[in-house]
Amino acid sequence: IAQVVGALTALRSLVELLATPALARWSDRVGRRRALLLCCAANCLEYALLAGSQSVLGYSLVYIAGGVLASHNAIEGSCIVDATATSEARSGAFSKLFMALG
Repeated sequence: IAQVVGALTALRSLVELLATPALARWSDRVGRRRALLLCCAANCLEYALLAGSQSVLGYSLVYIAGGVLASHNAIEGSCIVDATATSEARSGAFSKLFMALG
């Protein structure tokens, strides 16, 4: 079972890696707030579907597909860059974000 969990985690990470640039470009077009709201809603839906999953295949598909909109960290970083004027303020804002995320 450890190999299956490792493969699922690797596939989700690969999906996030491939989807992040497209998600960042999309957030530039439609706006950061709308993109973040969609990502949050998608994460809630993903957790609900994972909780109700009846099979390993269903869980796997939902978990991997959830990786598409789970890469919202790029949008959060873009929000910080847009909201701060100087590099000192930017580094402080990023440190507070990463401290809050753990």
